[in-house]
Amino acid sequence: MRLLDFSSFKVKYLFILVILVLVIILTIAISENRIQSTANLLTNSIAQRLEVSEIVETLHLDLAKANRAVDLYMISPNKDSRDIMNKSFTSIRSYLSKLKNHYWITTNLLPHSIIDFDKLIQNLEREISQLLKIRTNANEMYPAFTIANHTMLNANKSIITLLSSAILEKINEKKIGSKQYLLLISLRDQWRRLINDYRVYLINRLGSLFEKDLPNQENNIKINYTQVKLLINKLTNQKTDSPIGLATEVLIENISTLSKQWYSDYKKVLKINTSTNWRTDIPVLTNKIYPMFKQANYDLEYISRKLHENSKMDIEIQKKSMSSVSYYLLTLAVFVTSLIILATLFLYRNILHPIEILSENLKLEAQGKPTEKITNIKTTEMKRIIDSFNEMQYQVHSRQIALEHMAMHDALTSLPNRALLMDRLNHAILNSKRNNTSIALLLLDLDRFKEINDTLGHAAGDILLCSVAERLKNCLRDSDTVARLGGDEFAIVLPNISDSGVNHITKKLVSTLDKVYHIEEHNLYVRMSIGIANFPIHGEDSSSLMQHADIAMYQSKRTNTNITTYDPEKDIQNIEKLSLLTDLKTALINNEMLLHYLPISSLETMKIIGFEALIRWQHPIYGMIQPNNFISIAEQTGIIKNISRWVIKQAIAQCKIWQNLGEDIYVTINLSVWDLQDPSLEAYIKSVLSEYSLPANKLVLEITESAMMADSERAKQVLIKLHDMGLDITIDDYGTGFSSMAYLKQLPVDTLKIDKSFVTNMDTDENNETIVRSSIELAHNLGLLVLAEGVESNRIKDLLLELKCDKIQGYVVNKAITKESATKLLKQGKDNISYLKPK
Repeated sequence: MRLLDFSSFKVKYLFILVILVLVIILTIAISENRIQSTANLLTNSIAQRLEVSEIVETLHLDLAKANRAVDLYMISPNKDSRDIMNKSFTSIRSYLSKLKNHYWITTNLLPHSIIDFDKLIQNLEREISQLLKIRTNANEMYPAFTIANHTMLNANKSIITLLSSAILEKINEKKIGSKQYLLLISLRDQWRRLINDYRVYLINRLGSLFEKDLPNQENNIKINYTQVKLLINKLTNQKTDSPIGLATEVLIENISTLSKQWYSDYKKVLKINTSTNWRTDIPVLTNKIYPMFKQANYDLEYISRKLHENSKMDIEIQKKSMSSVSYYLLTLAVFVTSLIILATLFLYRNILHPIEILSENLKLEAQGKPTEKITNIKTTEMKRIIDSFNEMQYQVHSRQIALEHMAMHDALTSLPNRALLMDRLNHAILNSKRNNTSIALLLLDLDRFKEINDTLGHAAGDILLCSVAERLKNCLRDSDTVARLGGDEFAIVLPNISDSGVNHITKKLVSTLDKVYHIEEHNLYVRMSIGIANFPIHGEDSSSLMQHADIAMYQSKRTNTNITTYDPEKDIQNIEKLSLLTDLKTALINNEMLLHYLPISSLETMKIIGFEALIRWQHPIYGMIQPNNFISIAEQTGIIKNISRWVIKQAIAQCKIWQNLGEDIYVTINLSVWDLQDPSLEAYIKSVLSEYSLPANKLVLEITESAMMADSERAKQVLIKLHDMGLDITIDDYGTGFSSMAYLKQLPVDTLKIDKSFVTNMDTDENNETIVRSSIELAHNLGLLVLAEGVESNRIKDLLLELKCDKIQGYVVNKAITKESATKLLKQGKDNISYLKPK
């Protein structure tokens, strides 16, 4: 093939693609160069602005720190505030030096602003230094301090000294009660009050604590001074009225002058303190330092504004660059659009139109119609498409055959499904009608399959279904059909077969299916219920045969028989049972189940020591239904697990109520064979006992011999675990099963319950009396207790007492009663035993 064959789609496509790529690359290169140059310019500008912005921000922060440190120092002078100011200005000088020499500052004509800012900072430092000196000198800071600390202080000391000397003189003269002494004491106290009021005023003024109180404090000083003058005048008058001592005379001569001097100095202090210059640091702070801080921040904001303006300029540069790029891209778009139009015309002529023809052929193929042969194909690509189309036709036909097989067969077992079964059954019916032969339709259902699925998991259930399917196929003839209808239900069509042939195959099926299944280390025994309907006796069409075989299968389940042939007379009963099965699924949800309690008493004392919990079903239509009418259905459908758990929880809860009433009572619960297959049974019982705080020894589990022997190893493991929890185990219906004492010794059993079939007439039947006697003796030899059920007369009770039976159950104690009646019976105490004849 030539390198450049323009008859090929690929060559034409590559040619156009190369031109398109070259144009795009050229446009991208020009755009990239423009964008890159602009980006470099903007990047440098942004980086420089960012550096300047960071410096300006740092200067702002340092100024704020210095300003705050000045404020703190004015409040409380300390070394920390001075250190902060020094560090802040050191940092400011350092960053200011960087700012002076920065490229962005010089290129944007801002050096003069930085020089002015530097001078401002130097002046600010000087003013702050001067402020710190003032703030550390109280006399310089407060002008009134010079007067207060010199003339006023000296006058006060002199007055106090003179007063103390005069008072001491009177004490020495033993004139403590004299008028002069009392007058001197009053004058001293009044002067002290004057001085105290002055000090309070001075503290308030200097600290600016309560400025609104200053007028009152000034007035108090004036009033106290007036009182001092009055007392001085009285003391002076005393000099002429009576003789005075030397110290008192000196006091009188000087105190008037000293007090006037003090008050005159106070007036000067008051005048200074009420003026705006009462502190020398405030003018420096407000008139110099704060404006400098404000100017410094304004200068920095000016630089920030310049940064923002520069940023806008960069944006304009970027817009111009983007406009250029947009122009290049628009040119590229026009070129590409033109190219697309040309390519579209080319594609329609050389590709789309031929594909339309091929599409029509595909539609004909889909409709199952013959397709036309495609000719005049000149390109190699279209030839390949036609070859692919032919290959697709072949694959579609093959897959259609496979899909038909999948549609007619079960995915899990590969057996025919319901659709194929009905097709073969209809064909068999047509052949039988022509040849006058019989057909047998068998419906098969695995008992307790749902329980196995829930207990061991769906994977184990699938393995079991496949094993069952394999065994079914091995039991049939080549002409027979076995199908899986869904779930655990199978069907078999036996064409051209006699009644004896049906019996032979069904027996073969039962014997084969009853053998053990080894699944995931479990040995499972699965029972199959089989319903049979024969053509033409039980129906002349496939639907009636299916319906009647289904009814027969259900009858087989209900009666626990493997094989049941359809009986028209039992149709009505089966329909009722099917209705009962439907209602059973919702009975727990609708609170239709309830428990009755059958008392258990000690034979020796006839005191009630426990109750056996017996389930009842209060059906909304059929009334009270006994357990033997629905338990088997529950076991077959897997509902028994939910029912058992409900019984366990209700019985434990009721037993706890009796315990709280002070009754030492235990409760007995019956377990089925399916409960022993539940791996979570132990955990569930433990959780319910814990929930109600009931001791484990107050719960007794009853297991029948048949349940125990169905899977003896599994039963043994489960019973050991339950017994280790503290639960007592009772073997129910002892004597009716197939267990042996040798096996019984291996189980953790506490009590044997002798079946009522041996107890009820043991007073008239010697064989039954012998069985009961030997059972009691054997049980006692094994260390077990014995419970006899069905004790309905005092004669049998007395006979059991002679045989040393431990516990009894039956009408001689009481019948099964509700929980309310049981509670009332317990309250009656020992007088609650009554003989009730069975109905």
